Amino acid sequence: MPKNAKNMLEIDTRYAIKIIRADNGWILERWEEISDNEFRKVEQVFEDKCEKEDENGSEEKLSLIEALQEAVEYFGQGGSKHDKRRISIKYTDKW
Repeated sequence: MPKNAKNMLEIDTRYAIKIIRADNGWILERWEEISDNEFRKVEQVFEDKCEKEDENGSEEKLSLIEALQEAVEYFGQGGSKHDKRRISIKYTDKW
C-alpha cells in the first residue's frame, strides 16, 4: 500500500481502476480491500490475441474489449440480459 494510503481513503480510490497498455496487451490495476483499512494491489493481465473478423483481413483486438468489459463489471455497470439498457463494448463497422 502506498505511503499516502490515508489520503487515498479520503478520496476513495477503492473504486478506481487504472488501465495500462503493455507491450503485449493490457493491465488493469486496482486496490482491493482484504480487511478493514487493509488493501492489496491487484493486477489483471489481458494478453493481445487477434481474431480475423472479415474477408478483408481486419482484426479485432480482443484483449482490449475484454479489459474494458472487466472495467465495466468492476463498477457494476454491466447489467444483465433482462435490462432494457446496458453498456456494450464491441467493434463495429464504419457507419
